[in-house]
Amino acid sequence: MAANVKLWFHAFRLHTLPLSASGILLGNFIAIGYGAFHWGIFLLSLLTAILLQVLSNLANDYGDTRHGVDNPDRVGPGRIMQSGMVSVAGMKRMLGIFITICLISGILLLLVSLPVIGWTGLTVLFVTGLASIWASYNYTASKHPYGYKGWGDLFVFIFFGLVCVFGAFYLQTGSFNPVVLLAASGIGFYSVAVLNINNLRDIETDIKTGKNSLPVILGKKGGRKYHLLLISLGSFSFFIFGCVFFLSPLQFVFLLPVAAILINSLEVLKDIPPQQMTNNLKKMSILTLLLVISIGLSLLILRCPNL
Repeated sequence: MAANVKLWFHAFRLHTLPLSASGILLGNFIAIGYGAFHWGIFLLSLLTAILLQVLSNLANDYGDTRHGVDNPDRVGPGRIMQSGMVSVAGMKRMLGIFITICLISGILLLLVSLPVIGWTGLTVLFVTGLASIWASYNYTASKHPYGYKGWGDLFVFIFFGLVCVFGAFYLQTGSFNPVVLLAASGIGFYSVAVLNINNLRDIETDIKTGKNSLPVILGKKGGRKYHLLLISLGSFSFFIFGCVFFLSPLQFVFLLPVAAILINSLEVLKDIPPQQMTNNLKKMSILTLLLVISIGLSLLILRCPNL
């Protein structure tokens, strides 16, 4: 039993969860800056985002194995279906379980948020939630996965950035604010950068198996330039966000994690081994979370002294 639980936790890819939590945390921190916060909404939105990330990871394990992308030549971390530790039927059951609990968690979140967002907001966010589940599954698991056609980056930007941050903010405040777009874009660009590191690492096997990620389309050199563009756009978005939103120069402490992200990105631009690329991917996820936490602490300590 313990071995089986450990196996599934490996499939959940816990190292990816900091990135999925970052957008939710940031949206809630900004909402606090505007004087709005509800613990129930925060916890349920965080839970729903994490469940959707796990669903996406399981669907990726299933889809890449079924389409032949995960094979003995794969250079990244081992996958439980490709290795034969879990059957197709077993993975389908787990996917069904996570789709169900994502729906339950999302519906509970909307019901708790109803006094804030109203029925119109509930309807819009319910449709958005269904789209999130569709996107999590169809990235690689459908018969015609959009992740194999170079569209994964756009969907990651939309759902990890815009939907995650805007959604979390709207659930707490019942309103939109243009300033949130800057922060949401920053998280979106950084999230795409994480995906790009993954795709740069897997470029050789992706070429062989016909998975047309953007680095495959752009070439390895083009993929590295694209990575630098993503990091630059993300960092610029956060800097402008700070200029617009913060009240004190001390709140720009969040630039320290940004500097670490820039250093990490310079390593990605080199011709480094796949394992080191995997380490850079994990660092990027954790540094993005640290960036969000530093922004949150700046808001709590320097903008909201009464909290």
